[in-house]
Amino acid sequence: MSEAKIALVTGATSGIGAEIAKNLANSYQVYGCGRNVDRLNTLTKSSKNIYPLQFDVTNKPEIEEASKAIFDLDLIVLNAGDCEYIDDTINFDDKLFERIIKTNLISIGYCLNLWLPRLKP
Repeated sequence: MSEAKIALVTGATSGIGAEIAKNLANSYQVYGCGRNVDRLNTLTKSSKNIYPLQFDVTNKPEIEEASKAIFDLDLIVLNAGDCEYIDDTINFDDKLFERIIKTNLISIGYCLNLWLPRLKP
């Protein structure tokens, strides 16, 4: 009998990420990742194959702490992201810009650095 395959999905607490986690749970053990504990608890009730990991993808120490028990992964879905529009160019909001870049780009680097070495060939 073969071992269950293991997937990790960030942004699993809503929308596309939640649906990906639920669908993968049909054939994988899934680590569903997100910031919101209540939404993670709701997600894990949808399948016995979904395990919660609570952290913010923009916080590297939180990612590292939450991931200590993960050793081998078969699939990584880096879905976490945010959609905020920079639509006032005259009054440019550098904090908004920084938040979007950190959430949608830099956090991917944090995750890849931590989890790529754990991805099975």
